Order: sequence, then C-alpha cells, then structure tokens
Amino acid sequence: MHNKICLVLGAGASHGYGYPLGSGLRKDILELCNHKAEEARTAGVSQQIGELKHFGEQFLHSGRGSIDAFLAHRPQFSDIGKRLIAHVLLRSERQRLVLTPSQDDEDLYGYLVERFCSVPWEEIDLSNLSIVSFNYDRSLEMALLQRLTAAYGIAEGEVLKKLRSMQILHVYGCLSGNDPWHYDNSILPYGQEPGPQELQLVSEYLKVIPDVRHDETVETFAKAQDLLKAADAIAFLGFAFDERNVERLGGTTTCSSRVERPDGVRYRTILATTLGMTRAEADYARRRTYGDSVPRLNRDYDYFPARCVELLRETGLLLEA
Repeated sequence: MHNKICLVLGAGASHGYGYPLGSGLRKDILELCNHKAEEARTAGVSQQIGELKHFGEQFLHSGRGSIDAFLAHRPQFSDIGKRLIAHVLLRSERQRLVLTPSQDDEDLYGYLVERFCSVPWEEIDLSNLSIVSFNYDRSLEMALLQRLTAAYGIAEGEVLKKLRSMQILHVYGCLSGNDPWHYDNSILPYGQEPGPQELQLVSEYLKVIPDVRHDETVETFAKAQDLLKAADAIAFLGFAFDERNVERLGGTTTCSSRVERPDGVRYRTILATTLGMTRAEADYARRRTYGDSVPRLNRDYDYFPARCVELLRETGLLLEA
C-alpha cells in the first residue's frame, strides 16, 4: 500500500455488527431509564431508580435526537449518561457479531482484511492506513485480531505487533481505555459481563461533548487533523457530519480535495457515505469537508447514498491497496 488512506468512521460503520446508530442508542437508553430501570440499577448505572427516571424524562422531553446532543447542553448529566452509553455498548458487545455481521454484503471489517491482508504474512503493511473513529466500541480491533489470527495461524501477540503499525484514534475514547488494542485488558475483556465497578471504570474512558475542552481530548483531535492532512485519500464511512464533529476535524482546512504539498498542489480523493441524507444535506456535508476548489469529477460516487462496503467497491478506493 503506497498511498496514505484515512478512514473516518461513524456509527454506521459498526452498525452491522450489532451496535446501535444514534437513534437506536437513544431508544435503548430511554428504555433503560423507564421500563428497564431495575436492570440499569443492578448493572451499576445508578443506585437510585429516581435518578434514572429523572434523566430519562429530561432526555425525552428535550427532543434531542441523540444522547451526545443532549449531554452537550446538560453537562451535569455527563457521568450517568456515559454509564448508560457504556452499558448499552457492552451489552451489544456480548452479541459477538464481529465475525458474523447481520448483513454479509456489509461486512466492512472483512472487506478491509480482504483488501489489505490477502498477501503472505511477511508482506502485510498497514503503516499507510489510519482510522479516525467516532465510535466508542472496539469491534474493529477485535475483528481484525480474530480474523488475522485465524487466517494466518499466527500467535495473537505477533498479530498485535502488525496491527499496531496502523494508526487508530478513537477521538471520544474507547471501551478499551487509552490503548484501543487492549481489547482484553484488565478492566474488562471483550464480551464479558461487567460488574458495577467495571462499568464505572470503563465509562470514565468515554468522552462526551462537554469533555472536549480537556487537554487530552483537544490533543486527540489535533492528531486526527494531522492524519487527515497527511492522507492521499479520505473516506467518511457511516459518518453523520455533525456540525461540531466536522469543525473539530478541521473542515475544509484538513479534509479538502486540494492540498499543498512540498512538491506542489495535489488533488485528493475524498469520499463519503450519505445514506439517509437528502441531496441538499449531502451537498452541504461535501462543501464543509471536500470543499469547492475543483469541479466534481465523479458526481455519482464521491458523496454517495450507499453503505460503507458498497461505496468502497463502487469507487475502487482500496483496489490498489
């Protein structure tokens, strides 16, 4: 792989592996706060049923479509909000769908393995692939580790060394903690039922909108911007183009198709899935990232209403990887 490729992953990238989209996460959280409050209390989300119900009422009455949007303006609920998010995602994790996605034709992780890891073990080079993930879950890391270990018969430790050459940033934190490859860390191994103490520890690694002012999160977004600037091609997969998130990525400053390099001006491939968006919304998302510096050479397939694998296959972005 010679070109530097950066994939920006949103909730749609892991949805096929049993993880909820923003609307689904909202629904699950509201259900926990109301009809399944006892489950949430037992899990350690809160010891007070009243606190859960109050949170659920405020979230519901706010009209916000996602938990992130709600917590952005109600920072006093950040702690219980993060515990609710962690509980829902860890519950999804225990379904262990990373090897058997719900839709075989939307197996993004399998497609990445197919494109980057079909050569002899010694020839696999992931150093030019980077991933900026807005997801808290660790399904990608687990899937790559499991699949490569099984495909090559290599010990997990050796597979991890190879995978660590690929840069992965979870900009809002990860269930694995500060190192996304600690899928089997001492806090909570992948797929294991957490106790109240483990749930609390895991939730502390997650960041929500009010946390972004913290130095650590600001530094993470700065690293993400550097990866985007350095990329020869960028693909937004399952990404919703939230105003705040686009701004934190740098917008057209870091994602534009036109970039200046030491050897002169270059034009990059910038792609995005826009499934569920109107044409106006997709064009708006494009202007805030791709920019309007050059004519659209392939209007049908740059910002396209497709699922993740479909976009990659139709555009051929990874065929030369």
